[in-house]
Amino acid sequence: MVRGRDTSGSAAPRRLFAAGVITRQLLTARELQAVESKLTAVAKMAPFLALFLIVRGAPALLLYRTVLDRRERIALALLSSTQLPLVVAIADLATAGGHMRASTAAALVGAAALSTLVFPLLGLRIKGASAAEPIATGAST
Repeated sequence: MVRGRDTSGSAAPRRLFAAGVITRQLLTARELQAVESKLTAVAKMAPFLALFLIVRGAPALLLYRTVLDRRERIALALLSSTQLPLVVAIADLATAGGHMRASTAAALVGAAALSTLVFPLLGLRIKGASAAEPIATGAST
């Protein structure tokens, strides 16, 4: 203990537990169900992002291994893993048809939005300085 403070790290879990208990007491059953479904949707986003990378990014890594160097392949994999328009359309159709829960659709659309925001930034950062090089047009000056 340092000056009466608990430095073992056990205070944070207790605060989270207390916050959870207080939240459960203050919210009605319907409100609590809505909050829990939103938390479920957020928890599903990370696996969906990983699946976007595997399903759409892995082929770019494998197919272009003889054409592009490693950094360029990783950048291409990240750039080709963005999903937003397709996922929004599929989630809307599946939810309207009763084939997908709203929380799953929200998680898919959220992960797709994150993939559209984050993956291109990471891809360009990994590509590095070569992204700023001018493209040769073949015309001599």
